[in-house]
Amino acid sequence: MGKRRAVSKVLYTIGEVAEITKVPAHRIRYYESKGLISPPRRIGNRRYYTREHIKEIHELKYRLQGKKNGSFQKAILREVLGELDELLDEIRKALRD
Repeated sequence: MGKRRAVSKVLYTIGEVAEITKVPAHRIRYYESKGLISPPRRIGNRRYYTREHIKEIHELKYRLQGKKNGSFQKAILREVLGELDELLDEIRKALRD
């Protein structure tokens, strides 16, 4: 059987979350920048994640991978992210005006 790492800490660094979820740190940052996961707690200039973040990342990873139609799901995600970017641009513009 494979070795499983216990998830019992309260706060995790991005490196620890990447190891636990098997999602690279740069992708976790990307998910955060697009609002796909809730923002981590920041202490100083470092991100700290909770067990809830780990759950969100696992769920997102599962949804994005899709067993049979992963490329279809990625296309949908790209479309949704494009719409989110447009919405954010509209919000920023409204806040400037």
